[in-house]
Amino acid sequence: IQLTSRGTKADLRAVEPLLAHADDRVRANAVEVYERLGDASHIGALLPLLADRNNRARANAIVALARLGHTDLDGALGEGAQKEMNDSAET
Repeated sequence: IQLTSRGTKADLRAVEPLLAHADDRVRANAVEVYERLGDASHIGALLPLLADRNNRARANAIVALARLGHTDLDGALGEGAQKEMNDSAET
């Protein structure tokens, strides 16, 4: 996505609907745009992606939230998601 290198915060309005897109890759890429262009005020838009069905979208959301300053990723992920991620990392 070219927005990650040339976009501005104003472009996030156009990207926001893509966070709920049916295509997993589109959602994951939209999160990358938020990571690059967003700030702490955009954390709320990314939180639902912590429960995304797609591993890449979830992982991108975790990275983006951390970079945007979310301080309670453990609480946001919940025990079930953390266990799933730990299990996935071990295999």
